[in-house]
Amino acid sequence: LCEPIKIGPRKELFAFQINPDDWKYYDWNLVTTLANFGSYDPQMVCTAHSHNARLVYAGNFDVTQLYNQTAIQEWILYQYQRVVDTFADGVNVDIEDPVDEQDAPALTSLIANLSSYFHEKNPYYQITYDVAWSPNCIDKRCYDYVGLSKATDFLVMMDYDMRSQIF
Repeated sequence: LCEPIKIGPRKELFAFQINPDDWKYYDWNLVTTLANFGSYDPQMVCTAHSHNARLVYAGNFDVTQLYNQTAIQEWILYQYQRVVDTFADGVNVDIEDPVDEQDAPALTSLIANLSSYFHEKNPYYQITYDVAWSPNCIDKRCYDYVGLSKATDFLVMMDYDMRSQIF
């Protein structure tokens, strides 16, 4: 019951977990993926899996290290080990830092490498990326949206964040 689920692509109702006990009150008949931004609770994983929902971890990467291959490999291995050790189902990458346009290819490469590594280990693992509500370098998040969409299982639009940040 606590093993990672084996379900392919489907319509998603993606929920975010920040506070330790909120997941207990979610409608598990609707939630398909829970992105855990809080502490680990083994019961949360088992509850999600008992409803055929994934539990994925929030993953953040220091964008100043986008060209550091050692840091990239260590980060990918850390993310993978955390998922394996807790029977989770993947990673939801959420980078809140500005990414300059010239760094967009390096970011896309990072995510492609993460996704490739995970999917080679288990094709049912889910890798997603949180993107800004506008593709036009809004909030200095200059992403290659097409490249990221190809490198992930899907993108999570942060449409709750339309007020925009001020850098």
